[in-house]
Order: sequence, then structure tokens, then C-alpha cells
Amino acid sequence: AVGPATLLIRPESVRLSPDDPAVEGIAGTVAQVALIGDRYAVIVEAGSLRLRATLLNDPGRIPIPAPGERVRLHWRADDAILFPGHL
Repeated sequence: AVGPATLLIRPESVRLSPDDPAVEGIAGTVAQVALIGDRYAVIVEAGSLRLRATLLNDPGRIPIPAPGERVRLHWRADDAILFPGHL
């Protein structure tokens, strides 16, 4: 079908990497980082979109980006659900 659609991805399924044009994904700028329990909520602005990633607070595993840092957001295809129309 052709028309509007909504792509849903759970925030914990979103991965962040440094902004590298060779890496597939959505480029954006970190707008906000908040520690919530054992996880960080990272808000990334990409054009008119505000996207959220949830990262475990594990300093040895993945660096937590700082506000203003350029990153790429990506996810596995089977972590995304496409719904027709707007939700």
C-alpha cells in the first residue's frame, strides 16, 4: 500500500554510534541525556524529529554521548514495526 505510515522502534532497541557517513543510520545531535535508574535516556534531534534511545549505564560497554555530540541512530530490521497511517 502507498501512503503515510508510522515506524515504531522501542528505545532500548536503538543503538548509537559516532557520526560517521560510512555507517548507515539517522544522523542527529544529542539534545538531552538523563540518568534514569540503571539506564540513560538519550534524546537525539534529527531534522524535525526527536528520537529517544535508552542505553544501559555500563561505562565499560558503551560511551554515553554528551549533549551537542553528533551521533548516528540505527537498529536491527526485526526490531522495527511499520503501521499504515498515523498513530
